[in-house]
Amino acid sequence: ELKRLPPAADVKQAIESLADELLTVGEVERVREFAVPEASILQQIQEAMAASPNLPLAPLEQYAVAVGSIPGHAERLECWSFARSCSDRIAKCQAMLEDFKDMLQPFRSSEGLVALLSLVLAFGNHLNGGDDNHGQADGFDLRGLELLEEVKDRDGIDVRTSILQLFFGQQYDKAAPLTVELVPVFLNVGRGISTTSADDGEEQRSAQKSVLVKLEDCEIAVKTLREDLAAKQAVLDKALGLVTDKSSTFCTRMPSEFDEAQESIAALERLRDSARASYDDVLRFFSSEPMESERFCLLWDNFFVPSRLLAEADGERHGFCKAVFCCGEPFSIDDLQVLWGFEEPRLKDRRPIKRGQAAASTQRQRFVLPPAPRPLILLRKALTGVPWMRLVHGQNVVEGSIWEEIGDDRALVPIAEVERRFTREAMRAYEKKRAASSENGHSFDRVLRALSRLPPAADLTMAIAALDETALSRAEL
Repeated sequence: ELKRLPPAADVKQAIESLADELLTVGEVERVREFAVPEASILQQIQEAMAASPNLPLAPLEQYAVAVGSIPGHAERLECWSFARSCSDRIAKCQAMLEDFKDMLQPFRSSEGLVALLSLVLAFGNHLNGGDDNHGQADGFDLRGLELLEEVKDRDGIDVRTSILQLFFGQQYDKAAPLTVELVPVFLNVGRGISTTSADDGEEQRSAQKSVLVKLEDCEIAVKTLREDLAAKQAVLDKALGLVTDKSSTFCTRMPSEFDEAQESIAALERLRDSARASYDDVLRFFSSEPMESERFCLLWDNFFVPSRLLAEADGERHGFCKAVFCCGEPFSIDDLQVLWGFEEPRLKDRRPIKRGQAAASTQRQRFVLPPAPRPLILLRKALTGVPWMRLVHGQNVVEGSIWEEIGDDRALVPIAEVERRFTREAMRAYEKKRAASSENGHSFDRVLRALSRLPPAADLTMAIAALDETALSRAEL
């Protein structure tokens, strides 16, 4: 470690003059760890030097003598290290808090978000139709978005598919800008797809997510900075008492750097409080119970970019998902339509979205919604009574909340499709399939993925009847 440091004389000069250009922050820490001598060791070296003035010193002893000859050297190094690292820590925390605040802005002003939640509310009211406590709701707890994945038809396709297909298809002018407005949220979530081999040799994919900036972590970081400053202030006071030359660079410069750190941390605390107030305001806007910022970010990311779709993507779609959703770059509504199966992947034709790009594509989507069997109607009809999510009624809707904006301007949904796919009988059928497949040692979702990779049933029948080895591979068999 000492070989990675400048010569001992240069190190001494850097400490005495606080020469940032002579020692990096890492080198200062290396000096503190390896070159600061204990008092007893320094005394032994000095006694040996006095007895044998011409005796050459080993590298460790050279640094010990050079650093140890500076009054208050340990305290100086500790203060210098803190002052230099403090500015970087403050800048990093400030950037994270500002990014978090910027991420929250669209939630209070997005027309697309109002349209989307109005549609989700309409679906929820319809699925809970006939229940006076749930079927006539004016809003729902925001955490209810997490429950949508559990509302599936007999084929295991959850209700979000219908919601987003309708939203992207019939409200594209609001859906496309919304995906741009939520870019800061999507960029705050890191995604990855990993592949493992099962006992039977079949490859299994899984998706992982992590939230990059969490408000709670920033709050802890600011608190730690304040505590560190208080502790180092005591070290500074001790160092100033040990330095005899009051006109030295340390005595004239270090107190002012600590004052600047004090002001910067105070400003950072104000920014922290502002970010917390903005976040709490957004939760109130949704009439939501308190939740950690990590859950809030994942709630939206999981709604638009479910881990299941990332993991189950096969072939060209798998490569598309890894290249688009796991690269830490923005994606568009067209990319989401590929993820949800509304469009085919065209990675070569895809135009990358630049960070900070403010406008969404206005080109209409390429997929076509199936025609509604009958006109769309406002949802007030009883249907299944399916337990769906905790819904908020008018007396609980906070004034000025998003639910007040939605009001009676409820979204419309294709009633026939919902009645066909999400009846109580359909959902029971899905649960029976899931239970049966679990008894056989396989998850239902895994069975569906395996079947999706097989040829059509008619071709399978012919191949088995004819024992046609060319029609089925060993893996397919």
